[in-house]
Amino acid sequence: MGRYIIRRLLQSLLLIVLVTAIAFSLMHLAPGGPLAVYTMNPTLRAEDIARIEKNFGLDRPIYVQYAKWASGMLKGDWGRSFRDSQPVTRIISSRMLATFELAGTALAFAIIVGVVLGTIGAVKQYSIADYLSTIGAMLALSIPTFWFGLMAIYLFSVKLGWLPSGGRQTLGEDFSLIDRLEHLVLPAAVLGF
Repeated sequence: MGRYIIRRLLQSLLLIVLVTAIAFSLMHLAPGGPLAVYTMNPTLRAEDIARIEKNFGLDRPIYVQYAKWASGMLKGDWGRSFRDSQPVTRIISSRMLATFELAGTALAFAIIVGVVLGTIGAVKQYSIADYLSTIGAMLALSIPTFWFGLMAIYLFSVKLGWLPSGGRQTLGEDFSLIDRLEHLVLPAAVLGF
């Protein structure tokens, strides 16, 4: 059993290295590379781009960049954003509360809907309600989340005007629980379904 666990841990480590190396390489293969946000700026000269490239260490070979990035990740130094030079950990942590709020609400919604539909399906087995809940579950699993989200925004925000189309709260207004819930309903329902 111990050998099996060690073997699986080593396989997981190898997989992590391969996936991160591929993702790191794809960033460099993308048009404009990691500095695309700078190269698209017409006011920056070639000397400015070269200086930025040197500051970020992008003038080194890709394997050296990957090794530096990977060692920094292990130490908790996730680097700085190319967009505004803020530490990546600060950017992620500033959005963590909103992420947990949305994920928790979506999970609660999914559990409630799942338990209700599962109970109906178990109590009224082979009934129309059972078949409809099964078909609904299969449809919800089959529809891509991004498409379902866009259609929900189009219907409930654009056409009906019932819910806001995005954001966490209405801009320019003080904190209001009702306003926050209105902004949370649509994305949580889409993720929950």
